[in-house]
Amino acid sequence: MRGLLQKDRRGVSVVIGYVLLIAMALGISGAVYAFLKFYVPKDVPQCPLDVNIIVTNMSCSAEHFEITLSNKGLFSVDGVYIKLGVPGETYRSTINCPTSTSASTCKIYFAQYNSIEYSRGLKPDQTWSADYSYEPFGDVEVEVTPLMFVGGSNYTQAICTNAIIRTTVKCI
Repeated sequence: MRGLLQKDRRGVSVVIGYVLLIAMALGISGAVYAFLKFYVPKDVPQCPLDVNIIVTNMSCSAEHFEITLSNKGLFSVDGVYIKLGVPGETYRSTINCPTSTSASTCKIYFAQYNSIEYSRGLKPDQTWSADYSYEPFGDVEVEVTPLMFVGGSNYTQAICTNAIIRTTVKCI
């Protein structure tokens, strides 16, 4: 009889060991969650719903891609990402900010920075045109993604995913 009690005690100690191990793992994961909770931003920058950029003119020929955009929304838009790619494929190259150039040469913003004044982006009912070097190859899918600076004293760039334009143009 005493032999059975000793075996039972050993079994209980193994179970207690596993329970303690699981309790320590849960405690550590709870502490890590509480610690990292403060490092995740609470507010994700969002664009207003009334952002509306339209493509009024677009042409693609002999190493040039020309595009004209018009702001038909209620808010000023600070810039756009213009991406070109093969229709049906996921990857598109950003032509107004190539990856091989530095951030200072990117032309994604409409704003004019100088010492006298700061002109805030593309205002409602204004148009903007640009010409880029691009080697055409038949049908090209164009994606225009507007962006804005939102926030109070600390401006944050917000990409307007609700106002993305996708269209196809034939390059000759």
